[in-house]
Amino acid sequence: MTAKEALKFIVSLMMRADSPTLFAIAGGSCSGKSHFVGELLSALDSLFLTAAVVPLDEYFKDMDDPLLPRNSEGGRLFDVPESYHEAEFISAVTDLMKGREVFVPAYDMVRCKRVVGAGKNVKPGNIMIAEGLFAISMLQKNDLTGATNIFIDAQEDLRLRRRIERDVLRFGISEERVKKIFLEKVKPYHEKHIESQKRYSDIVII
Repeated sequence: MTAKEALKFIVSLMMRADSPTLFAIAGGSCSGKSHFVGELLSALDSLFLTAAVVPLDEYFKDMDDPLLPRNSEGGRLFDVPESYHEAEFISAVTDLMKGREVFVPAYDMVRCKRVVGAGKNVKPGNIMIAEGLFAISMLQKNDLTGATNIFIDAQEDLRLRRRIERDVLRFGISEERVKKIFLEKVKPYHEKHIESQKRYSDIVII
């Protein structure tokens, strides 16, 4: 299914829904998850439907957190489920589905730390969106099985090109370094942890 077809389907689904609906949106690094969420929010807004978004990226562990996982060489890992405050993320999604307002923190991707005093309160909406690398698997692991699962299946070469553009501009990392990180960390953990979520998806966007 294309992104345009998926948007049309979700909007039609929401037009018939008589209760808040949960969507989990997952996919590889730089697959276009955030862009798709933005398009979905615009479509819902045009129909006067509200949405509450919980981005998994705001729940990363700090770089100096002793519980942040490392590889065999001691390098920090940010592409595995253990890199996140999973329980906190799940709690926010669960509370929204119960009609409770939640606080979503803010994470500084440059400094790799949570921003103290930042973040925002998020109110429940007609649609609740959990978005991130492991959104589908984390919700399933924690028995949040009523979600409509959406997996964005972008090709590896496209994700790498986007990652290079993003990391060179945002972090000042050289293109060679971005490629090295992608091949040595991002790619193997994508194959191990992320790709499998496609099997449990109701919608696969290509």
